Amino acid sequence: MAWLTGREDQAEWAYVLQKLLDAAEAKEQRDQLVDRGMAWLTGREDRDEWNYVFRKLLDAAEAKEQRDQLVDRGMAWLTGREDRDEWNYVFQKLVDAAEAKEQRDQLVDRGMAWLTGREDQAEWAYVLQKLLDAAEAKEQRDQLVDRGMAWLTGREDRDEWNYVFRKLLDAAEAKEQRDQLVDRGMAWLTGREDRDEWNYVFQKLVDAAEAKEQRDQLVDRGMAWLTGREDQAEWAYVLQKLLDAAEAKEQRDQLVDRPLCQNA
Repeated sequence: MAWLTGREDQAEWAYVLQKLLDAAEAKEQRDQLVDRGMAWLTGREDRDEWNYVFRKLLDAAEAKEQRDQLVDRGMAWLTGREDRDEWNYVFQKLVDAAEAKEQRDQLVDRGMAWLTGREDQAEWAYVLQKLLDAAEAKEQRDQLVDRGMAWLTGREDRDEWNYVFRKLLDAAEAKEQRDQLVDRGMAWLTGREDRDEWNYVFQKLVDAAEAKEQRDQLVDRGMAWLTGREDQAEWAYVLQKLLDAAEAKEQRDQLVDRPLCQNA
C-alpha cells in the first residue's frame, strides 16, 4: 500500500491496486484501497487502465455509498466515449451493478442508442445480450428482439451469430417472433454442419420448435449429422438431444443402435 503513494501516474499503479484488492483480507484495508482507487479515477478517464480499475472497484466495494458513487462515475464516463473499445465492458459492468430502477432504465436507453450504427462491431452482440437481460419493459424487449433478428441477416458466418440467435430464442415472447427464429435457425444449419457451433444451434432449435413437422425435420437433420462424425466430441450431445426429441419408435430404435454399433 505504501508503494501506491506518489506513483499514481505510472502504468503499473492500476495493476498493483488490483492485486492488493485481491490480497487484502481486512475490511479496513479493502475500504482504504477502494477509496484510493476512486480518487485515482478522477482525471484519468481517458487512460486505458481506467476501465480495469473501475470494474475492479465495483467488484471490491462493499459499502452502498461507495457502490452508488462508482455507478454514477461509470455512467458519466460512458458519455462521449461510445466508440472506445472498452465502452462495452464498462456498460455491461454497470448493468450488473446498478440497483436503482431509474439507473437501470437509463442504462437500457443508453445501450439501445449505442446499438444504432454499430451493428458490424464485434461488441454489438454482447451489448444486445446484456440489454435483453436488463430490459424490463415488454416494449423494449420486443424492440431488442426485432433489432437482433434484423442483425442476424447477412451475418450468418460471424462467430457471434449463434450467441445472438440463442439469446433471441430465450427472449422472444411473441409466437410470430419465435416461429421466425426457428425458421432462421433451421436455414442456418444447412451447409454449416462442420462448424463447431452447429451442435449448439441444433440443440436450441430442438428445445424451441413447437410444430411437429419442424421437430421431425430436426430429428432427421440430426440423424444425418451423426453419420461420419462419431469421433467428434459433440456427437454424444447431439445423440442425447435426439433421443429426447424423437417420437417415432423406429427413429428411437435406430438411435439406440447407433452407439451399440459404434462400440461393436
